[in-house]
Amino acid sequence: MGQTDVAMKAALQCGEYFADICNMLLFKGEQFVKAEKLTPLDTAEEISIHQKNGKRFSIGRQRDILKEAELAWMEDDRASYVILGIEHQSAVDYAMPIRNLIYDALQYGMQVQHLGEERKSSPADFLSGIGRTDRLKPVITMVVYTGMESWEHPSSLRDVLDLEGLPQEMLAYIPDVQMPVLDVRHSQELGLLQTKLKNVFEAAGLHQDGARLKAYIEDPANGFSEIPGLLANVFENLVNMGMPEFPAEKEVNMCEAVEQWAQEERAQGIEQGIEQGRVQGTEQAVRNIMDSLGLTPQQAMDAMKIPKEEQDKFLTLINKEAPVQTQAQKQPEITKKKHRTL
Repeated sequence: MGQTDVAMKAALQCGEYFADICNMLLFKGEQFVKAEKLTPLDTAEEISIHQKNGKRFSIGRQRDILKEAELAWMEDDRASYVILGIEHQSAVDYAMPIRNLIYDALQYGMQVQHLGEERKSSPADFLSGIGRTDRLKPVITMVVYTGMESWEHPSSLRDVLDLEGLPQEMLAYIPDVQMPVLDVRHSQELGLLQTKLKNVFEAAGLHQDGARLKAYIEDPANGFSEIPGLLANVFENLVNMGMPEFPAEKEVNMCEAVEQWAQEERAQGIEQGIEQGRVQGTEQAVRNIMDSLGLTPQQAMDAMKIPKEEQDKFLTLINKEAPVQTQAQKQPEITKKKHRTL
């Protein structure tokens, strides 16, 4: 599991951000899903199937985030219940509609089993697990995608089905399950979000333009001077600056954090440059002594009093290139050439 996946799932566990994405994708920003009306559900879905031979086997999957939502929007104040899931993807998955269909089918199967365990009052109830008046809670699974390339396909079950040439009459019996997708880096509808997810996702879309990203973060209107640690970690993993993990429960001034990180990077770069210059200078000095005095690398480093713990580093650098001939090694060749000339 990548760090972006970890950070995103941690943020989506928060009811406020989960509800914000649901309202964006399902209701065009209208506030039907309330954070306080969300109940977390077990993300491990499993059903037990009875075979004709009397044996049983289980089918299970592990979701990312799953919550039950109470929607009290009807005129008589009666509540409706729906089960909402969000899957995070960092790469385009062309089989995603099938994956989500399996998740949803397992959830419906679990509801049937739960009802069947509560009562089996008639033969029909016993066989099916539910009665004539029982109803299941609808299940909708959405996708939050944070990859670099645009998610253009698929967005529904029919996008992955070969329907070419099928009679129109038959198409009516083939389901088309829609799959709401939030493409974080490319969406044109981030303005529908009501929390600071909007700002974090907008900033992520600027990750390849450092100047614009810096200006966006520094703009007071974008709220980066005070951002929850959960979202600060999401931001860091989306733009991949290499900053340390922030405490999830604390507010973070990302303007100051980014500036401090930049200063540390500059200082580290200067130190690395100085060290690189020192190493290159010492390596060349060792080579000069070897060449002038006809010494081995070890003898030359001992003569320069290079600490033993550093000698392996310089020996590796020297051995990377073709061995430099010492004066003692060159002399026989010179003598031979002179002899041939004479």
